[in-house]
This record gives sequence, structure tokens and C-alpha cells, in this order.
Amino acid sequence: MSYYGLIKFLGGWAVRLFNPVKIYGAKKFENKKSIFVMNHVSNMDSVVFAAYFKNEFRFVYKAEFDEKPFLRHIFHNMRLIPVKRGEVDLKATKECLSALKQNEILFIFPEGTRNRESDEMLPFKTGPAMFALKTKTPIRPFYIQKAKKGKKRCKNPLTRGNIFGKIIKLSGRHAGTKTTKKRQWLAWKWTEKAPRKVKKSS
Repeated sequence: MSYYGLIKFLGGWAVRLFNPVKIYGAKKFENKKSIFVMNHVSNMDSVVFAAYFKNEFRFVYKAEFDEKPFLRHIFHNMRLIPVKRGEVDLKATKECLSALKQNEILFIFPEGTRNRESDEMLPFKTGPAMFALKTKTPIRPFYIQKAKKGKKRCKNPLTRGNIFGKIIKLSGRHAGTKTTKKRQWLAWKWTEKAPRKVKKSS
């Protein structure tokens, strides 16, 4: 059993018990290179996702978590990828590209930070589109819906996860477009297929 699998085995039951999430769609995917992207409403998003889905994922997380030795030990042994926000992180970029070349599933929150209060998604970072183009990797979008008011809820603001839309493939015609256009195109494809009205920031 891998370290990732061990942590999931030891803690997954507790996550599922205290963070009930209803999944629409498959819970297991082919173990081949893919880029999973999802909106980001809570620090528990990646933990909940890992607990409910059967694959192992290479999550990208903010490098500030590495300032805590305990988390750094766990995250590094689980082979998660830290990224320094607000700068060009070449080490993280190389790790992400290497994961895809090794036929692994890369998991990124394209908004780059949590967005708790609004259904309007923040402007996307360019990483997912760039990685998809460089490695010819499909992107699979996910959407986590926050708990509705008036319903019993736990500290984690999630009640269900909606898997929606078909796999998005960036073709060669996007390779020559400007970075801003790539970001806008991915955001448009995502929101076009959303299960309910989701706005995108320009």
C-alpha cells in the first residue's frame, strides 16, 4: 500500500462520516494522464475528494502549508505538489508536467484560492490550460456545491459534489492564442456545462 493509500485508509472513514457528500457520477476513473479541475470553497475540498474517489491524485497545493512540519511530512510523502503563489514556480511546473508524462492524474484548483461566498468563479490561472497543451492531456471539470441554507450542516460547507460536463480537450488551435484567451476559453467551456447557473469573472 502506498503512503497515499495508507493515509486515505486511516482517515477516509472519518472524512466520509463527518463530511457527507453526495457524488453524482463515477467514483473511479482510468489511471491515465488527466487534469482534474474543480471550484474551491473550503480547505477540506481536496481531503473530501480524496476520501470519496478511488484513484490516487497528485494534488497541487499552496506552498505555505509546508511551513508546518507535520503537514509538510504528510503532503510530501503523499507526493502532492506545492506551488508558490504570486510568482513563477518553475519547480512546481516541472513536477506537474512530470506527473502527466508518468500517466498520473493531476488535480488543480484553477481559481488559485478559496472562493467561499459566491457562485461567481474567480478568474482562472493559466496552469491547467498550459499543462493540457504541452502534454496533450484532457481536462475533466468537477463542481462542488455548498450546503443550502436551512439544512443541517457540519463545519465543512459541502453537501454534495456534482460531476458535470464531458472531458475538455484543448486542441492545437489553442496553442498559438494568448494566455488570456486560453483562460477565457476554459472558463467558458466549464460554465457552459455546469449543472446550475455559475457565473465566471472576466
